Amino acid sequence: MIVGFCLSTGSHLAARERQRSELRPVSFPAMPVPPIDASRDDAELARLKETLLAAARARSFVMLKPVMAERVRLALHDFKMRDEAARQMSEWEPEASEAFWRNLENALTHGFAVTDAESAVAPYAAAAGMKCAYAPGASCAAIMGTRVIVRAAPRSYAPVVAVVSHEVVGAPTTGVPEGPAEPAGGYRYQWVEVVTSSGKVGFVSEKFVYADLGLVFEFRKEKGQWRFAGMTSGD
Repeated sequence: MIVGFCLSTGSHLAARERQRSELRPVSFPAMPVPPIDASRDDAELARLKETLLAAARARSFVMLKPVMAERVRLALHDFKMRDEAARQMSEWEPEASEAFWRNLENALTHGFAVTDAESAVAPYAAAAGMKCAYAPGASCAAIMGTRVIVRAAPRSYAPVVAVVSHEVVGAPTTGVPEGPAEPAGGYRYQWVEVVTSSGKVGFVSEKFVYADLGLVFEFRKEKGQWRFAGMTSGD
């Protein structure tokens, strides 16, 4: 279920504190993650994007169902036929539904990446093949945005420690959001702790972050038309 992807678990929290305790601010080679939106060059994908954005803004699973694939992934190994998937999604608790729509709209706004002739993902950073060298085996994340502010604490009024654009950062807490949620674009977003390539440690709004274990939305062509095919966590 979407709850499993969007809400912190005890294991996530334990990993977060363990990685934070081991954190040593160091610089590492910068790796850009150029922005991509395949819908700019694909009219059918652009139509799907507009339909999905309209459904997200209305928080309407009724609007989503007509553009769903015949078989939809609701979790890593959980596939359902369209009618059953639509029914289950419409029965989600309000918190899970809100998390789904927030993540979907945010991913679509950042853009699609086509992974083969009949498959695509959003956000585009999910297909970037990120590598992060700030610590052995460390988690990393992509900053999706231009001149994104890194703050000293998870607050919109905290001092600025760095400004980053479309690049890989370290994610010492595995990208799990924390801190108070603050409004942006009709939703509320928490914060993700990051380490920049210059060695600065701070917090970025989750609106601009794709972590390497983050939520990925999948799309598939069926009979020549792009469809919403579900979601999974990243690699």
